[in-house]
Amino acid sequence: MWALFQKHAPRSRTSLTQDAPATPLEALQERAARLGAAGADLAPFLKEQQALHRVWREPHREIAVFGLPNVGKSTLIRAFCPGASVHSSPVSSAEYRIERHIWRIPELDETVCLVDLPGVAQVGRAWDEVARDHALRAICVIYVCASDLTAEDETQLKKLIELNKPMLVAFNKSDLYTPQERQQIVAKLGEIIDRLTGLGTAPLQLAVANVGGSREITRVDASGNHHGEIQRTPPYLDEIWQGLAQILSLDAQTLAHWRQAAILTNAEEKLDLAQQDLLERRIEQCVHTHVIALIHHVLAEPQEFLAFAFPQMAAGQLLEELVTIMQIPLISKRRRQALLTHIAQSAPAWITILAERAASALAQNTQIALSGRRGAVLALSQGLALICFANAWRALNANAPELDAGQIEAQCYNSAANYPQTEIENLLKML
Repeated sequence: MWALFQKHAPRSRTSLTQDAPATPLEALQERAARLGAAGADLAPFLKEQQALHRVWREPHREIAVFGLPNVGKSTLIRAFCPGASVHSSPVSSAEYRIERHIWRIPELDETVCLVDLPGVAQVGRAWDEVARDHALRAICVIYVCASDLTAEDETQLKKLIELNKPMLVAFNKSDLYTPQERQQIVAKLGEIIDRLTGLGTAPLQLAVANVGGSREITRVDASGNHHGEIQRTPPYLDEIWQGLAQILSLDAQTLAHWRQAAILTNAEEKLDLAQQDLLERRIEQCVHTHVIALIHHVLAEPQEFLAFAFPQMAAGQLLEELVTIMQIPLISKRRRQALLTHIAQSAPAWITILAERAASALAQNTQIALSGRRGAVLALSQGLALICFANAWRALNANAPELDAGQIEAQCYNSAANYPQTEIENLLKML
C-alpha cells in the first residue's frame, strides 16, 4: 500500500535525508510509520491513502452532490449529464449506493465525475464521515435542496462550507412553485448564502433548476365540468451549468491547492484518531493491570485493607503511570498526597455502593465458596474504587495546575453509582 501511495503521490525535490520532512505529505507518512510501529490501528488512514491514490491517478475531476432525501439529486444528475457512464458501490448496506457518473463536457473539453451520494442522514450516524470524506476529495460540491433550506439543510451546508470547497446550492424542483413563491424562496436562499459565505474563502453560488417532465392537472370550465390534461414543463438547467462552468474554469492551480489542502487535513485527522485510539488502549491496559494487581493483593493479604477504604497507595502508583502515558505534568508529591487524602475522606460513601453491587454479583456466582465471599467483596470493591478514580480523573482531563479534588470526588461518586453491572461481573470472572 505504501509503495503504491508513494509512487503516485506528488514528490518534492528536497532530499529525504534531511532531518525535517520535505513536504506535509512526507510528514504524514513519517508520523504514520511511527504510530504503526507503536501499535496504532492505521486502517482508516490507509483507506484514505487508497482514495488519494485513486483521486491522483484518475484523469477526471470529482464533483460531490449532496442533499437531504427526496430532493431529486439523482434525477437532476441524469438530466444534467445524459449518457454518462455510471458506476455504483454499496454504502453501509445494499439498500444505499454511491453512484459515480463519468461525463464528458465538450464545451470545456474535460471529463468530470459527479458522485451521487445517498441522502444526508439517510444511512445512519457513520454517514457523516463518509460524506465528509467524499466532499474533501472532490474539486467542488453541489448541494441540492427542493425548497427553502430546512434546519437540517443549513446544518449540513455549514459543515460543507467549512471544508472550503467551491460550492453550488441548487434549488431543484422550482417548477412546483408559482413565480411569486419561487421568487420568495430564492430571496430566502440568497439571504442564507450571504450569511454563510464568510465561513470559507471558496466561491458559494445559488442556482435555480428543474428537470422538466409532465404532470396531470384538473381544470374546471365555466359549466363546472372537470377536465384532466397533461401539463409539460421544459427542463431548466442553465444556471447550474453556468455555475459549474464558472467553478471548473477557475485557476487550476487554485482548485488543486484547495483540494490538496483539504485531503491532507482529512488524512491528518485520521492519524489524530489513530493516535487517540492508541492512547486510550494504553490507558485502559494500564488501569486494567493496576486493578488486577490490586485485587490479587487484597485477596492474598486481606488484613492490610479496610472495608470501604480508598486504596491510596495503588491510586498514587496508577496516577504516576497515567501522567507518563498521557504526557501531562505530574503534580508535586505533597499536592498529590493531599488530593488522595481528600478523596479517601469521602470515599466510604461511594465505595459502599460498589461493595453492595459487588456482593450482589457474588450472590449470583455459585463457584465462590461462602467463606471466601467476604474477601472477594473487599477485593472487588477495592478494584472498582481504583477504576472509578481513574475514570473520574480522566473525565476531568486532569490538568495538574487546575486539578480540583472536589470535582474528582463528585465524579467518583457518579461513576460508582452508574458503573455497569456487566463490567462488575466480567471483573468477577478474573478472581
